[in-house]
This record gives sequence, structure tokens and C-alpha cells, in this order.
Amino acid sequence: VDYFPLYYDAYIALVDLVNAGVPVSDLDRGIVDYFAQQDDVALAALNRYAQTMPAEHDGAVHHYRALTLRALGQYQAAIDEWDVLLTTHPVEDPYFTDGWEQRVDTLWAYMDQYTRASSDSLAFADLYPDHPRAGEFIFYAAQIAERANQLVEAARLWDLLVSRYPQDELAFRAAFLAGVARFRLGEYNAAVDAFNSALDLAGEVEDQAAAYLWIGKTRTSLGDHSGAEQAWRAAQVVDPGGYYGLRAEEILRGGHPFQKAGVVTFPDEEERLADRQAAEQWMRQVFNLEAGVDLTGLMPELAADERLLQGEELWALGEFGQAKEELDALRVAVQEDPVATFQLMLRFIDMGLYQPGIRCAFQILYLAGLDQVPASDAPAFLSSIRFGPYFGEIILPAAEAQQFDPLFILSVARQESLFESFATSYAAARGLMQIVPSTGETIAATEGWPPGFTPDDLYRPIVSVRLGVRYLADQRYLFNGDLYATLAAYNAGPGNVLAWDALAAGDPDLFLEVIRLDQPRDYIRSIYWAYRQYQDLYAAP
Repeated sequence: VDYFPLYYDAYIALVDLVNAGVPVSDLDRGIVDYFAQQDDVALAALNRYAQTMPAEHDGAVHHYRALTLRALGQYQAAIDEWDVLLTTHPVEDPYFTDGWEQRVDTLWAYMDQYTRASSDSLAFADLYPDHPRAGEFIFYAAQIAERANQLVEAARLWDLLVSRYPQDELAFRAAFLAGVARFRLGEYNAAVDAFNSALDLAGEVEDQAAAYLWIGKTRTSLGDHSGAEQAWRAAQVVDPGGYYGLRAEEILRGGHPFQKAGVVTFPDEEERLADRQAAEQWMRQVFNLEAGVDLTGLMPELAADERLLQGEELWALGEFGQAKEELDALRVAVQEDPVATFQLMLRFIDMGLYQPGIRCAFQILYLAGLDQVPASDAPAFLSSIRFGPYFGEIILPAAEAQQFDPLFILSVARQESLFESFATSYAAARGLMQIVPSTGETIAATEGWPPGFTPDDLYRPIVSVRLGVRYLADQRYLFNGDLYATLAAYNAGPGNVLAWDALAAGDPDLFLEVIRLDQPRDYIRSIYWAYRQYQDLYAAP
């Protein structure tokens, strides 16, 4: 109750304490009840505390009363309570900045008062210009203006952040989004200036490539095709294996995202054996191994490790989650040893424990300094581990049945679960394709299969893949074949995507940047990147 109030177990603990007659502060009761979504009870406890609280107190009671009032739909009362916090407590109060942020959030997200919310967010930076979150509040003000389609104001605010706080960690993103806003407004010269400003602020090669890609797109809109080509080639040079570098290369050759590159062919057993032998020779050279080192078996201390023995026994018993926990602990323990990591990689892949096996392959490349190179530039055997056609006997026919490129579906499955059929996410999504039970039930009803569907069926690869591919096909139909929108809908739901799709007007690059949530944006980029690796490995022109 004292230290972990946001967890449900704290609520169970609170009930036990109250039933046992143990005194618990009404403030603690209110906070725990709020996080357990017992809003009426939470408000009553917080109100009791407010009547008897000491004269010297922090802003906790005001902040949680406001949050509870908002949860109860009493939005103006919540705003009034946050106003009490902000007018009676100093900026140093531990709840002051969170209270200000939540008040702003309530104004636009719950009360549709976008202009007021943006103004009030900016006010924080004006009143407390030296606060470490001042730049963040300006950024938030710009985001709110953009959500209200006030693009001129959004661009002005993002520019303001850059001019006031050029060292802020959000400065690059602010300059970049100012460029996107001006691109959407058709102010292409101003957009180029903003993207050049972003380029100057970019610390990561991915950010540099993003700025170059958009300089190229904007110069194309200005009719400067030579300048556009120069910018896109610069994106390729600074980040050849990253999303924006790959996308720039694709634009230069006239391609479009997720365009099939040719006939898909996977190596046969003879080719895989040759690749494996070549990888073993590469290991010996790169890590200067002695001739007698056996890479194919397990070194004695590894074979006798209790984690390996227990993990394999649990795996044989079908206790996959516990088995992975033991075996993954062993993988992490030996991750600085390339030989042990290579041996475990082979063992895991042979077992069908693909996720740790893939991580082993990545770790070997990391130890060799090759973790950032394209898959086609790494040893073929290690690349085939990292980007294998796992569950191909299920995925390939399911993809063909719904007219998807099989490499696309492999890329989605890789992103969703890293080919772990027993995976469960924090959001209760299950299986290879990470489908939540309610969605699985709906798709199963539509398909009329499998008979007697239960949520546990989602752990069966054949069920997860068929239902996942069908759901992707439904989203593709909804968004007229646009695979960026399809992926965003699979990840974040079609409701959000309808708004983003309308803003993008068919431009996949613009669609990616107008996504207002980090997760689906990163999701699309990761799948695109994996798809390009699969193409380089298996798609013959």
C-alpha cells in the first residue's frame, strides 16, 4: 500500500488491512482505490483526508482528487482541484508539474478545449523558463495545436522550442515536426529550412537520415529534383541499414513500401549446411579461436549448467514459459562468450526456442562489431537465424490464401513475438501474431474456425497465424491496400488510423510522421526494416 499503490495487489493488500482493523491513512486508501478504479470509494477517502490533513502537506491529495474526479466524468471539478494545487503549492512540490500536465491533458482530451490547453501548456514555460521540463511543455503545446489542425500555430511553437532550448532533447523532433507541418501547409521553402535546422540538431544517424529524406521530399515538391536526389543519397550514406536510409534508397529506384522484389526462395538443407560451415570458419577467424574448439556441441561447463538442464526438462514437459526463463538466464550469463553463445544458439534453434536463438545470433554479430550491418552483409547462416522462415509451413500458405507476400507476414510475426508461440504481452495479446482474446473471438466467428474457439487456441501457431493474417487482410481492405495503414490498424486499432490516413492523403511517408503515438510509428518502421532484410536474403529479382 505504501510503496506500490498503482498495482492491483496493493488493493488486495488494502482490503486485507482494512478487514483486519489495521489503520490505513485515508490518503493512501484513496490513492490505492484510484489505481484500482474504485473511483467512488477513492473520492470518499480523499475527501475525508482533505478535512483533517495537516496544514503542511504536499499536493498529493489535490492531484489524486482531481484524477478521481476526472475518472468520474466531473471534468470541470477536476480542473478546479488542479487549480487549487497550482495556486497553493510551489513549483518544487512533487505533484506540481504532473498536476499541470494532467490539467492540460484534461482540457484537450476530455473537454475539447484545444486552444486553451495549448495556451496553458505554453504558460508553464513562460512562467518557469528555467525548469527542466519547460521545453517539454512547449512541445506539448505544439502537439495539441497540431491535433486541432492548427498547423501554423504548431509550427510556430515547435520553432519556439528550438530557439529557446536548442540543447533540449526534444529540439530535433521539434524542428523536424515543424518541417512536417509546413510541408502539409504547402510552405515548402520554410519546410526545407526547418528540416535543415533539424539536420543541424540531429545527434543520431537515424535522425540525420530522417531529415535528409524529408529535405528530398520537400525539394521534389519545389521541382528541385537534383537537390532531392542529392538529399536522398545523403540519407543512404549516413544510415544505409536504417529505416530512413532504406526508404530513401527505395524512393531513388522508384519503388514503394513493401513492394515485392521477386521470387521467394529459401535455402535447402545442403545450402544451410554449407552456410553453417562457413559461419563456423568465420567464427574461428573473427574471434581467433584455436583449431580444437568445437562449435557444434556444448562445452562441458555449459552442458552441466543447472539452468540448461532444468530448462530442457521444463521444455519437454510443455512448461514453455518457465523453460525459457531458465534458458534465457543462461544465455544472458554467457553473452560475452561468443563460443558459448554460438553453441546455445544452435541448441535453441534445434529445440524450436526461436526467440533466444535469434538473440544469440544478434549477440554474436554485436561482439564482432557487425550488429548494424544489413543482413546480406553478415554471415549467411547467422542472418538466416536472425531472419529465418520460422513456422513457414503455416505462414506461407496463410499468406498466399490472403494474397500477402509471405515475407511481409514473416516480418509481422517476427515483430509481434520474435516467433515465440507461447508469448503473452502486457496487454494480454497471445501467440505468434499477438492477438488479444476479444479480437481472436471476433475473427474466429467470422472465419467459422477453429470450432469451439477459446483464448488458449491463440497459443496454437496454426490458429494464431490464420486469424492474424485474416485480421491483417480485413485492415488492408478497410484502408484500400495501404500496408502502412494496415499495420498501424493491426497495432493501434482502426479508429486512430482513420484520422491519420485522412491527414496523409495517400503519402506513406507523411502517414508515418502524422501518427501521434510512438508505438505504431516504431512498429511500422521495424516491420519495414525486417521486410527489407528478408527481401535481401530470400527474394531473387
